[in-house]
Amino acid sequence: MSALTQTCVVSTLVAATASAALAEVTIRDLGTFGGATTRAYGINGKGQVAGQSGGSAFLWLPTADYGLPAGMHDLGSLGGPTAVANGLNDLGQVVGESMTGDGQIEHGFLWLPDTDYGLQAGMNDLGTLPGGVLSNFSQAYAISNDGVVVGEVQYNYWGIPCRWTQPGATIDGLGSLAPPGSTYNWGAAYDINSVGQIAGYSEISGDHGPDHGFLWTEDGTDGPPHNPRMRDLGDGLAFGLNDLGDVVGTFGLWQNDTFTDIGGEGLAINNSRQIVGRSGGRAFLWEDGAYIDLTSLLPDGSPWDVLLEASDINEMGVIAGFGLMNGETRAFTLVIPAPTATSILASVLLVPSRRRRAD
Repeated sequence: MSALTQTCVVSTLVAATASAALAEVTIRDLGTFGGATTRAYGINGKGQVAGQSGGSAFLWLPTADYGLPAGMHDLGSLGGPTAVANGLNDLGQVVGESMTGDGQIEHGFLWLPDTDYGLQAGMNDLGTLPGGVLSNFSQAYAISNDGVVVGEVQYNYWGIPCRWTQPGATIDGLGSLAPPGSTYNWGAAYDINSVGQIAGYSEISGDHGPDHGFLWTEDGTDGPPHNPRMRDLGDGLAFGLNDLGDVVGTFGLWQNDTFTDIGGEGLAINNSRQIVGRSGGRAFLWEDGAYIDLTSLLPDGSPWDVLLEASDINEMGVIAGFGLMNGETRAFTLVIPAPTATSILASVLLVPSRRRRAD
């Protein structure tokens, strides 16, 4: 049998298996508060989702919890007209940013389903750094299960990566990759793992120098002399990390000084090293070396036109993101049952390439 015939036979058999598996893929529209735009940005271990619908921050519950029914819930605001929820932990504690009462400034918030950390249930203002020539805004992007929040805070005109070691407590600036004395160098902290490592970005010189991703570790020694805890990962932005210290971002995947091209921007990674993100206006899943366009997994007759972004993935492999459904931007969760479609499609991708190398 020729190499071409072998490849065609294997691909046909695998494609048939994939078709059977893909019939079981489940995508769920999370609904809307009205309007044409709803986006999901974070998902926790319970399958609960945080995001924005219209101009409102939401928490979506797959089942009743925290005294709330299943479905989408408006988290309110800090007095301004808009808010967005960026992330949440397994306790249903949600972080994001909201316009304040004057409608001009954004402050990071922590929404609590119950009283905790000495704070009230509902939306709490995380505030800004005291002092500085201009210190007006803050933004919160992620929260760990022990309540450490990470984000960005303005100080002297520019934003710096920061953490709230306890909500309501003093904001800790994480420093910068830029040399001491640099001005107008921006940065942000986008994610935190269970051991307190933080991923984000920092400009490496003053006056809006190049952006570099970073991995910040409490007892780190691999950073520059002025900030040894902030390890420079090179050109790009670091958006997410797992408990193993693997980092994903615009550069793909970083693991112990090794970079891997994953075919797009990595936004989140779980401990099974499943990575989700976006590439050319399409949501993707990367697993075991295989890049999968999530739109290709949709069943025939699906009302979804295209899946635009896979924003987050939990340890169960449930994906949250957003796409176009009947021409409107809607938030979704996507479940790929085991055996995963990725492992099946990886076979489709890898078998021909192995055969070509053997030739």
